[in-house]
Amino acid sequence: MAFRQKLNISHVQEWISVDFHDLRGKLVLVLLLTLLVSALVRRTHWKLAEMALVLFALYSGLTISVSCSC
Repeated sequence: MAFRQKLNISHVQEWISVDFHDLRGKLVLVLLLTLLVSALVRRTHWKLAEMALVLFALYSGLTISVSCSC
């Protein structure tokens, strides 16, 4: 039901995708790069399942998925 409400999705700020051209998007990018560099500096070994979960979470958090155009 939420995916059919295009007007509400476009006006609720938590549901729209991140725009990397404004200040908030650049802050998100800096934060993500900082977390990535800190993970590389710590030299922790990531399992494939952990990496897949992180990549899926990033994809889900940074994009909007409207799958139904009913």
